[in-house]
Amino acid sequence: MFKLLAQKITRFFITRNKIEEDEEEVYIYCFEMLLSTALNFVILLAAALALRLYYQTAIFAVVFIAARRCMGGYHAKSHLGCMGLLIFFYAVFALCLYFLPPRLLDAVSVAVSLAVMFPAMLFAPVCHPFNPVSEKKAKKLNALATVGAGAVTMLCIAFMYLLPDSGAAFSMAFPLACVCLSMLTGKVVYGEVHAGEEKS
Repeated sequence: MFKLLAQKITRFFITRNKIEEDEEEVYIYCFEMLLSTALNFVILLAAALALRLYYQTAIFAVVFIAARRCMGGYHAKSHLGCMGLLIFFYAVFALCLYFLPPRLLDAVSVAVSLAVMFPAMLFAPVCHPFNPVSEKKAKKLNALATVGAGAVTMLCIAFMYLLPDSGAAFSMAFPLACVCLSMLTGKVVYGEVHAGEEKS
C-alpha cells in the first residue's frame, strides 16, 4: 500500500521534472518512510485524544523515536507489521497507566530505565542487514544510546519526586524498554551486522 502510493507520488514529480528519473528508487523509499511515519503519528494522536493521555503520549512518542534512532533493532517485514508492533506497545502502555498503581509504575520506571543502560552499552545500535552504518556512526549511536538511557533514568527519578503519580516517569521508561526489547530481538534475528557504507 505505502510503496504503491510512494511510487505514484514519485511518478507525479518525475512527470513534472521535479525529480530526476535516475533517482526514482531513492525518492520512492523516502516517500514510503514519510507516509508510514505520518500514519504512525496520526494513530498515536488519535489514541491520545481518545484515551485522554495527552502529555503521556507525547513523551512516549519522543522517547520511542529517539531511542529507535540510536538503538536500532528488529524491523517487521512490512509497514503494517511495524504499525502493529507500535499499536501493541502503546496498548500495553495505556493499560498499565489505567490499571496499575501509579507508585508501582514510578518505581518500575527507574528500575527499567537503569536496566536498559547495560544492553544499550553492549549492543546498540543493532542494524538491519540491508541498512548497515559505518563504524564511526555506530560508535556515536552507541554513546548516544547509553547516555540517553542514563538521562531517562535521571529524569525518571526526578519525576518520581517532582511529579509523583503523574505517569510521566513511566511514559519515558516504557518506550525505552520496548525499543531495548526490539534491539535484543534484532540482535538474535540478524546476528552481527558488519559496519559498511551508510545508505543515503
